[in-house]
Amino acid sequence: MHNVYICPQAASGMPDHCQVVHITPLLRELIMALSKLPRLYDEQGADGRMVDVFLDQLKATPEVPLHLPQPKASGCRP
Repeated sequence: MHNVYICPQAASGMPDHCQVVHITPLLRELIMALSKLPRLYDEQGADGRMVDVFLDQLKATPEVPLHLPQPKASGCRP
């Protein structure tokens, strides 16, 4: 699993709630690359441009419904 944390200043224009989104191949590769960046990356250099592309792609990604089916086995039901 790869995590990318977005500071509130960079999250303007994004929803203020959790949601599920479709991860395109480009977003997947960006997430993998960004998760390897140092915490203090060069915001004016290539790393900063990659972050900008990621944020643009993420803002344009539509929300998808989250479907968690109920288990059918009697031992798994609440």
